Amino acid sequence: MSDVCLYYGYETCARVTMTALEQIGVDFTAIRIDLAAGQQKSPEYLQINPNAEVPALVIGGRTLTQSAAILHYLNATYPDARLLPSENPLVGINEPLEDLLWCSTTLHIYRRQVLNPARFTVGNLDDVRAKGLEGWARVLPRIEQRLSRRMWWYGDEWSVIDVYLNWAFSGLMAERLDIPNKPALQRHEERLAKYPAFARALLREREGQSGPIDISKVIERR
Repeated sequence: MSDVCLYYGYETCARVTMTALEQIGVDFTAIRIDLAAGQQKSPEYLQINPNAEVPALVIGGRTLTQSAAILHYLNATYPDARLLPSENPLVGINEPLEDLLWCSTTLHIYRRQVLNPARFTVGNLDDVRAKGLEGWARVLPRIEQRLSRRMWWYGDEWSVIDVYLNWAFSGLMAERLDIPNKPALQRHEERLAKYPAFARALLREREGQSGPIDISKVIERR
């Protein structure tokens, strides 16, 4: 097993970290956590991530959690991979970090409110969904407008922000937001699908659907 290990869930935000690792080119092992079966709450996985969430990245003898923190670390540790752009006339000194946190603390929450409202309330789920869709209604025009003028979020330069944005409105969320009828977002999705690191990550994620790994045996081997 590789010294770098990513614990992920199918169709979760861990896809962004997986793409980042593919972009970097580091050898890593991807271990799927069966969220539907509650494997993230198992004693074995709680030894890895007490927050009972994915992703968790074991790298350099340490375990990192929280997508934004993991991506920020990988960008700083592997600058040649250019996961995020450096400061330039078109990108402010703090802009990439701000965008990363915006994806993880705003767009991520809007998606979760719509698709998994039970995490927010023991009351009326429809109210939570409506709040999430209200949030999307505020930000989606800005995203569509920006991507209508450029190839990637930062112009000609791909970044993990492109992957995080795409994940936020992918899958069932795309149906709710009518993404196929938003031309800029649709073109962005088509470009991203052809991006090598993203394509490899998607393939690896789908291959993991053959079944979850026994985490207890993984821990024994590490």
